[in-house]
Amino acid sequence: MCDLFNCGCDNYSPRVIRPIRVITGPTGPRGAIGPTGATGATGPTGATGPTGPTGPTGATGITGATGPTGATGAIQEMVGTQYQLTESVETSIASGAPVIFNTLILNNSPSINYNSTNGEFTLNETGLYYIGWSFANGGAGISTFISMGIEIVGDVTINNTAILPANNFTGTALVNVAVTPQVIRLINTTPTAVVIDEVDVQANISIIHLT
Repeated sequence: MCDLFNCGCDNYSPRVIRPIRVITGPTGPRGAIGPTGATGATGPTGATGPTGPTGPTGATGITGATGPTGATGAIQEMVGTQYQLTESVETSIASGAPVIFNTLILNNSPSINYNSTNGEFTLNETGLYYIGWSFANGGAGISTFISMGIEIVGDVTINNTAILPANNFTGTALVNVAVTPQVIRLINTTPTAVVIDEVDVQANISIIHLT
């Protein structure tokens, strides 16, 4: 028995195996691209993610041009009148009687006229009037109170009442004049006569036309 290298035979001659040469031919042309497959269906929309942090505030824009100045509104001047009772020779005012003022302090309203014989003020313009008055009370006989008021002649009386003693008796009223002329006066509405105190200013009235 013999193997590839030693078969025990004297006449053995090894056989030389020659390598086989492989010759590669040129690459053939690329084949056509096959058709694209159908697009798959769109998947469901995912859940909305959390809101991101607020970005920084942008820079302030430039100030716009100043607009034109508006028209000047109407100027309303406060007008009215003021009278006083001073150095009166009367000692009292009867119940229902008016206070007769004898001293003009100021009158810059041509629409307010005063009659010094009967104490009546005539308002010749419509609108709202503020009336403030004071009276130096020296007593009211047997009455325990004093009452005086602004009488709107032909209409109502706006009363102010105080328990005695009430030396400096004051009152106010708002009168809305819708029809002119309108006559008003300050009268004693106490059931008894009231005494005028002996002071420098015994009574005062101011009438101001508001509107």
